[in-house]
Amino acid sequence: MKIGLEIHVQLPTKSKMFCSCPTEGSDRPNSRVCPTCLGLPGSKPSLNRKAVELGLTIAKVLGCTIPETTWFSRKTYFYPDLCKHFQITQYDMPIGERGQYKLGDKTIFRNSSGQEVGSLAPLGETWYFKDARGQEIGSAKVT
Repeated sequence: MKIGLEIHVQLPTKSKMFCSCPTEGSDRPNSRVCPTCLGLPGSKPSLNRKAVELGLTIAKVLGCTIPETTWFSRKTYFYPDLCKHFQITQYDMPIGERGQYKLGDKTIFRNSSGQEVGSLAPLGETWYFKDARGQEIGSAKVT
């Protein structure tokens, strides 16, 4: 039996992965969001350059091969804590692959960049409050 782990590492950027909203600031629920974070019609994502640079650095440290071309895809499925019902990720064509870094007897072989989802807080027994502050924060997914 093989068991794989995907570890999400929050990238230390000042703005989110696909918009200019700050990653830190107000602790009020649903603050630090914009039409892009919420997936509103007509909003367009713009890639955070620093997040890509950090992703490349992680890939190099892990001894990954950096492909000539990479892209982001929309994975469309329901997350209860993701307002826009899709996630932008590099699952199909990661920023680094075929890594050589050994951790015990295991090899870390892949690094991809993407975004995190929001969070849910219970309100009673059957209702939940959706907080989108953490949505869109850039992350590296190391497998």
